[in-house]
Amino acid sequence: MALITVEPREPEAEAFIAGVLSHWPDGLTTGVRIEAPRVHSVQLASLLSDPRSADVLRTVDVAILVSQEGVRPAELYRLAAVLEDSLTPGVVLVDGPSPALAELNPSNLFVHPRQTTPELLAALLYGLVCRQPATRGMQNDLRIAQSLQSGTAAEIDRLHEELLLAAHVQREFLPPRLPDFDRLQTAVLYRPVGFVSGDIYNLVQLDEHHLGFFLADAMGHGLAAALMTLFIAGNLTLRHAARAGDVEPVRLVPPAKALERLNRSLLGTTTGPARMASAVCGTIDTRTLTLTIAAAGHPAPMLVTRGGIQMLDISGTLLGVLDGSEYEQHTIQLCEGESLILHSDGLTDSRGNAIEDTWLEPFRRRAAGIEGSGLDLADAMGESRLALDQRPGSLHQHDDITVVAISVGPVPTAPAA
Repeated sequence: MALITVEPREPEAEAFIAGVLSHWPDGLTTGVRIEAPRVHSVQLASLLSDPRSADVLRTVDVAILVSQEGVRPAELYRLAAVLEDSLTPGVVLVDGPSPALAELNPSNLFVHPRQTTPELLAALLYGLVCRQPATRGMQNDLRIAQSLQSGTAAEIDRLHEELLLAAHVQREFLPPRLPDFDRLQTAVLYRPVGFVSGDIYNLVQLDEHHLGFFLADAMGHGLAAALMTLFIAGNLTLRHAARAGDVEPVRLVPPAKALERLNRSLLGTTTGPARMASAVCGTIDTRTLTLTIAAAGHPAPMLVTRGGIQMLDISGTLLGVLDGSEYEQHTIQLCEGESLILHSDGLTDSRGNAIEDTWLEPFRRRAAGIEGSGLDLADAMGESRLALDQRPGSLHQHDDITVVAISVGPVPTAPAA
């Protein structure tokens, strides 16, 4: 127990405390026997000015100020703060009413008249000493929890920075700008469920007359799926540099062959679901508007025409599953006003069907009113994005969402002579 004194020595206060401790409960009633504490005298001025003296309070179970003669109210407030900081209960004995003490926090500082009987003071001190081990235990638990929280917060910050960096790296693999052809318009909606995405896409001008595209969806979520998308982006190619003797500057790779090569590359990586992915890829000849397309376990592409929406029956084995898988290649003639829509499985149900088609309505209206609506593909994609935002659960999407749209525009008119 700490006896807080105003003067270096206060024999009267020491004698008073000795008399109180002579009435220390024996524990027979409560069944808890605690020996009377030893008394350490601590001068108030030193306690308030020297942090090392204040540390003494952390080693005692209770502190008592017997005489407050000459103690200013500000010092009492500071004493209450020091006691509260050390989680040490304190008792202040007063000779009469004190407005300053009335404002002190009663949770850790108990004010009693100086005339209180020694038996009652001994019982009060006994109760405070009995509760102090539990208080110290909670203080220690709190300190450990705060330390763990601090470490956890630092780890969360580190992971947050790594995820931001991973998202930045992944976006470097996306096309910085969409290709520009006279007859073709392109638009993309790319909405990861988190920092990074398991979806990856590309739209690239292969040569003067060919647009190449792909949309792939790596199995799983998070960083593992995002890392796989980088592998896919680096291994799914629709053109090669020309070899000696070739007339054209680049050699186009048929979409089916591109998927077969990607499948072999995936099978050469680690085993398990982490290497699996779905994909759809193709090329469009801008001179003839011929679409050449192939798919591997991906949701069916859609062709939006004047007559409605046509699901293209293009299928194939999931990538990274079977060695030697071969993929079918389909050729489709596109017409003015039609739009090819590719999407990831974030817009499908467990059976692979579109969960709803309100997001397709802008493309349908554009195809039906190509001659007079004036709705370009970017506008249609903007309305589609708004429709997705308005559906139930849009704030908590369960999967990455990617939509790639390619539309055939009218024949450009020649400039007037």
